Amino acid sequence: MEKEILTLEIIRKDVKKHFTSALLGGLVLLPLFAIMSVIIVFFMTLVLNLVIPNKETLKIIGNVVLILLGIFYLYGFWKIISTKIGFLKGEIQITDDWLVDKLPRRYGKYHHRPNTLVFARSGECGLNDDFYYRWSNLYSMSEASLYRSSNLDDEFYVVSVGKIKNIIAYNKKMFELRQ
Repeated sequence: MEKEILTLEIIRKDVKKHFTSALLGGLVLLPLFAIMSVIIVFFMTLVLNLVIPNKETLKIIGNVVLILLGIFYLYGFWKIISTKIGFLKGEIQITDDWLVDKLPRRYGKYHHRPNTLVFARSGECGLNDDFYYRWSNLYSMSEASLYRSSNLDDEFYVVSVGKIKNIIAYNKKMFELRQ
């Protein structure tokens, strides 16, 4: 099998794409969350208006709920920005590891898990719905293709940035790292 050359510059670009898509996704979801929260508070106020005839108590409850939702919204926004800053400051760590398990995609009522690769030392690496190795002429593939083409005991280069672990994994049977 022919191997594609992998460099630190290519890894940096892949990691940057990963964080940019995560940042944009988060910034799109936060306003949607805010709109849904306002709608929920509105309907909750209508229901409480029927149960609690005292308008002052109703105003206090509504204000407390809005303040809590605002704090939650600001916390989510701060988390997205701090993750991006952590990426910009963080050093890229590349670990040699091997695949010990593959966890299939699971949709649950309250929890969704993407296809996941489990490594011996690094732990789990969730494969997001994205194209991996997009820059590669030989191995550009979807997350499902990467999941299917990975076999137990395959060796990988697992990439982490700062405190954020297992962002991207490169299969050694397809890539050769050159420093």
